[in-house]
Amino acid sequence: ATGTHTAAQSNRVLIDSHAHWATNQWTGYSLTNTVTGRASFITGNTATTITYAFDNTYDPNGNLVFQPGDGYAICRIGAALDQPGRGKGDLITGDTPRNSTTRTAAWPHQVFEPIYSWNNTINGSNVNIQSVFPTIQENRDYYNQTAMPGYISFTYPHPLTTGAQPTASTSYPHDYHKKGNKKWGKLKRRKWGGSKENSANVTIERFAPDQQSK
Repeated sequence: ATGTHTAAQSNRVLIDSHAHWATNQWTGYSLTNTVTGRASFITGNTATTITYAFDNTYDPNGNLVFQPGDGYAICRIGAALDQPGRGKGDLITGDTPRNSTTRTAAWPHQVFEPIYSWNNTINGSNVNIQSVFPTIQENRDYYNQTAMPGYISFTYPHPLTTGAQPTASTSYPHDYHKKGNKKWGKLKRRKWGGSKENSANVTIERFAPDQQSK
């Protein structure tokens, strides 16, 4: 449905004095200002007025405002792009967005990836997911008190918390000290100070293969 806003500036109600709508027939539909391109979802209507969700979090003037004479369009939206409950789809590219598969401005065929909620409680009472948006629907985009198909619960307590823990190893490869080893190089003993060589005044240095003395 399309038409024109016939009243003064409004940021919560659209008025079309020429309309003859049934009560709440547009509830849940999308309302767009065809002049500004801004849109919102409809929360109810009378024969000539439409109320819609209003938000001024990011714009002091609100997400959807109608000036006298602004055009409007009412559409039914099945799902929004990247909304909860939707997953992988065709790649969208370009400054003017296009579906890279169809090369047109087309729906990207996002697959269903519903949200599942179960065993969530507060003080013994179930806690369920809820949505105020008409495109995010229970038992389609999300499920309450329903385990995800194929879900396998973890063993509790986890076996790694009850078994022996692995210990860190400080051993070196078996050929670390092998003379002339090309991988690890040679070990050279160097005495420092003027006293007789002993374990307290000897430094052992490892040389890379290209630094080994011949």
